Amino acid sequence: MVKHAVQLTCQFIRLVRHCLAHHTSWHDALPLFRRRLEAYL
Repeated sequence: MVKHAVQLTCQFIRLVRHCLAHHTSWHDALPLFRRRLEAYL
């Protein structure tokens, strides 16, 4: 379980960094976060 939590956290941080670097609005970023989360669940 811990391994999956670490992977999900790393993916989240990478996605946040990507969105910030590309000036992605949160409205546009939310579907990206949902897809990443669904891939782990």
